[in-house]
Amino acid sequence: MRDSMGIVGIIRAQTWEDAYACAIDELLPDGEMPPEEFATEHERACWEEANSWRGSGVPANNRCHLPVAAHDINGEALEALTPALMRELGIRIQLKRF
Repeated sequence: MRDSMGIVGIIRAQTWEDAYACAIDELLPDGEMPPEEFATEHERACWEEANSWRGSGVPANNRCHLPVAAHDINGEALEALTPALMRELGIRIQLKRF
C-alpha cells in the first residue's frame, strides 16, 4: 500500500478486498469522527471521501485509537506486489527460517 508520501506497508492477504480491509484496520491513521449531523449532502460526501469506518469498529493497530481511518486525499494505491513493482519501488524481501 502506498500513499502520496510513499510506502505505507506490505499486506499479506488472499484477495484485494481483504488487503484493503487490512489497510483500513491496521495501516491508515486515525481519521475524524463525523459530526452528529451533516449540514449538507456535500459535507457528508467530503467526509466519506476522506474517511472510512474500520471494519471491526476497533483499530487493530495500537497506535490508532478511533474506529475511523483517514485516507490520503492526494492519492493511495493498493497493488499486488509483483517482482516488477518491487524493483520499481526498491523493495527487497528477505526470508529467514527459524
